[in-house]
Amino acid sequence: MKNILLLSALVISFNLDAQTFNIIKDSIEVNDYTRSLCKVENSIYFLDSRGDNAYKIDLTTKAIDTLNCNIELDYLINYNNTLIAYNYKNKPYYYTGTKFERYNKKIKQKPFFEDKQYLVETLCNGEWGGEAWFTDKRTKKKYACEATCPFIINKINNTYYLTTSLLHLTAFTAILEINDPSSLPLYQKRRNISEHPDRLPISPDSPNRTVIDSVGFMTMTSFVYNEELYHIGSKVDYLSPNYTEATNLYKVTKNELVLIEKIANFNMMTDEIIITESGEQTCYFSKELDNGGILWIKDNNIHVFSLNKKKEHLN
Repeated sequence: MKNILLLSALVISFNLDAQTFNIIKDSIEVNDYTRSLCKVENSIYFLDSRGDNAYKIDLTTKAIDTLNCNIELDYLINYNNTLIAYNYKNKPYYYTGTKFERYNKKIKQKPFFEDKQYLVETLCNGEWGGEAWFTDKRTKKKYACEATCPFIINKINNTYYLTTSLLHLTAFTAILEINDPSSLPLYQKRRNISEHPDRLPISPDSPNRTVIDSVGFMTMTSFVYNEELYHIGSKVDYLSPNYTEATNLYKVTKNELVLIEKIANFNMMTDEIIITESGEQTCYFSKELDNGGILWIKDNNIHVFSLNKKKEHLN
């Protein structure tokens, strides 16, 4: 495929508490702005800015192929390890290997989080706040807590860690530790969008508490490795004359984020986190004034794959 040049890969290894993380960085340059990146197993798919063309990158061989776009596409999703493309009428199609055809099976939306005991739903009203609801599958009772805005739940043993973040004004992030969802207040229908349950206390004496509450911090995701919680995010301080963008890997220890390693020299922002059946976590990130990319995590491997718009040179 012309107009795309694959750049070199870089692997960084470091140790913390005898654990090794591998940060693998790949990038490509493209002439156009891209949109709707999608990872399906060992391939990355994306559209050009108009949706006229779709492309596939094989992550093993780094070969790039152009897909036969017989319809105008709006966005791509990974549904049960199948590439699904939607047109501008919000109709789903799947790729047969030679062209896109209508996908006639029902596409079910996955819950925010689910285990044997609880089904978790969430709500985000931006600056007006948000919340998470834990529904007990046996009793059908629904419990609520304030969460602005829910990003992901990680579970370690019987404890739920709810990561929340909102990129509004200065940006902020919180991590809530919920040991007993049934001790949360019962859900009540709100009279207006600004009305929510009380925030969790910071006191360690409570069965549910706020572990991290940070202003000026933007979240990419959180994940578990070896029964410990890790976090990826960026500090935000655009008013500081010495501020430089960076996305870092942190370890969540007691009530603080301990810096481990920088994984990118720009701030990553995401609005979608996908966890596959195999436990791989995938996040689609955007970058200001450039194309975005995909970050995926499996065990101790953290992959960052960026698509960079080729800079135009004036003659």
